[in-house]
Amino acid sequence: MGRLGRIAMHEFRLAIKTSENVSLDQCAVESLQILMGRLVAGEPRRVPCCDQRRPILIFTVGASESSGHTIGGVLAIDKHFEYFSCEVPKRLVEEWGSNFSHFIGLVELYAILVGRLLWNDYLNESRAIYFIDNNSSMDACIRGKSWRRACHDLMLKLGAVRRQAMCPCPGFLSLIC
Repeated sequence: MGRLGRIAMHEFRLAIKTSENVSLDQCAVESLQILMGRLVAGEPRRVPCCDQRRPILIFTVGASESSGHTIGGVLAIDKHFEYFSCEVPKRLVEEWGSNFSHFIGLVELYAILVGRLLWNDYLNESRAIYFIDNNSSMDACIRGKSWRRACHDLMLKLGAVRRQAMCPCPGFLSLIC
């Protein structure tokens, strides 16, 4: 099931711990749909062992300052480079700010999601190395889940992008200190 199936199992464990009668919220239903899709149509993961191409390098970063919250990223494929930078939407900042006093991990995770959305065509059927400078966002990407609802919602969106890809990109994660 991998990381995508882990999201669904996380939702069910939470539901079972809280009650004997389980009713699923929208997030749990979406997680179940991911799991069912994976079980019904999922193919075994192919890991090419003789791929001589260099991996794609992706650097993402988020900043959370009193002046604003911004994200950016750089994609490097051989001698081809692309980048993005933008402010985090106010709706997300307000939502995260109402629940957390510090939410830099969510900003960093949002940068990873935006990078994956922007560069999805490059990442299909390619190896990639993500360079991330935040422990909590890297941990969420490795585990594929989080106990924090806002982080979990971003992971669901990232899972949906990966699921729609022709061949999900096997990404490797590296922490930058």
